[in-house]
Amino acid sequence: MEINKDVLEQYYSTKKEIADLERMIEDSNKRIKRYEKQVVSDTVTGTRADMTIGVIKVEGIAQQWIDHEHEINSKRIDKMQNFKKKLEELVGAVEEYIQSIRDSEIRRLARLRYIEDLEWQQVAVRMGKGYSKDSCRMKMERFLQKK
Repeated sequence: MEINKDVLEQYYSTKKEIADLERMIEDSNKRIKRYEKQVVSDTVTGTRADMTIGVIKVEGIAQQWIDHEHEINSKRIDKMQNFKKKLEELVGAVEEYIQSIRDSEIRRLARLRYIEDLEWQQVAVRMGKGYSKDSCRMKMERFLQKK
């Protein structure tokens, strides 16, 4: 995978998206557990145990509905887990790329900007005296254009 500015810019959002997918999977599983505990009831007219005819209350769980939800949930979770795996590979590739940068200054700039998701002004402050937001941004731009 080629790491470029767009991929670096998406890094932080990609990590957040992984967390969103994990939350969605967890929520989906919780929803199924709620359905399994939920008792449904209905009334029908029929012959009671004492042989009188009248209204009978029927209670139970909606197993067919739960099975349907399990099927949908299972497919949804599979898709989300596959997508999550691709995102994790992307995150790993970006982190590996940043760690492989030989120039310490550029590596720090990349880490602060892309991994920690700081604004250029914040990057300049963290880099220390003699750095401005524009100088930090331009150094990173030049580095990315060279590669």
